[in-house]
Amino acid sequence: MSNGNFLRSIEVVGEAEKTFISDIVNVKVSIVIVRDTVREAKKAHSDLQIKLLKLLGTLGIEQKAVQTTYRNDNKLKKWNKEGTEQITTGYRVHQGTNIKTNVDVAEKIIEQVEDLGKDISASIGSMEFSGINELKNEGLEDAIDNARIKAEKRCVKLGVLLGDVLFCSENLEDNSVRYQPAGMRMASVEMVFDSAGSGHPETHIDVGEGKFTAKIKVVYEIENSAKAAANKFVKTKTQLYRNG
Repeated sequence: MSNGNFLRSIEVVGEAEKTFISDIVNVKVSIVIVRDTVREAKKAHSDLQIKLLKLLGTLGIEQKAVQTTYRNDNKLKKWNKEGTEQITTGYRVHQGTNIKTNVDVAEKIIEQVEDLGKDISASIGSMEFSGINELKNEGLEDAIDNARIKAEKRCVKLGVLLGDVLFCSENLEDNSVRYQPAGMRMASVEMVFDSAGSGHPETHIDVGEGKFTAKIKVVYEIENSAKAAANKFVKTKTQLYRNG
């Protein structure tokens, strides 16, 4: 039971844990081109970008799911032998692209991007669950039910009656354990060979299980049994008088 403004109140925290399996993967594709001249670097980048977009098209990925996250064009320089000035040794184009797709297609992207050349690579970024908002709402509703049950049990023990809600606040705690820290994420790769002894590596993404805890703090008004009965009697008589 709490003190202060709510002298006749009880405070409880309702909880509900929800688990889910991610169904959306953000694939990070990196293109790094280094050539002797600006013209050569930009042409090589353009050619490789066209190949990437063509590959994504064959996998059924829509344009809206592909986003350029960064691009840097830089001159590569080093000091001359005398150490008096910097000279240009080449040019680099570095571009990052994020592709939002499902797990099966993400595996195919990682497998097939390596066939486009040594200047491009793909890795797993973050993972998401498409129904997370609905699941969070469901978690909060379950937490409310849990708070009510807790409050009712305590009132029985205390010999009082549970009244109206005076205050409530909600909170969601993300306890996800499905990913490794950034920089450590990777897909497991298993070589599968045909009867001739050749084969292409298959990529398997282990999405794991995510979870979060919905919490809600609720303050209920409470009344002792005798007073509650008296108040109910008065309310009933008043209502009968008004209806009479």
